[in-house]
Amino acid sequence: MVHKSETWPMNRENEIALQRVEMRMIGWMSGVRLRDKLSCVALKQRLGIEDIVNVMHRKRSRWYGHLKEG
Repeated sequence: MVHKSETWPMNRENEIALQRVEMRMIGWMSGVRLRDKLSCVALKQRLGIEDIVNVMHRKRSRWYGHLKEG
């Protein structure tokens, strides 16, 4: 989902949409339903998954650092 995301122009609306899609996919893959009433944070901690927005920011910072050094 984050392949080549270093160059994506992201704004807050895109980040929110990406987080929603991520949570739907995580819930679908893990078999968790809305009626289970697990928070997003609790589910991610249980599965050991980092927030997708943090991953994208880290990848973008690493990419910009690479450009700056080169």
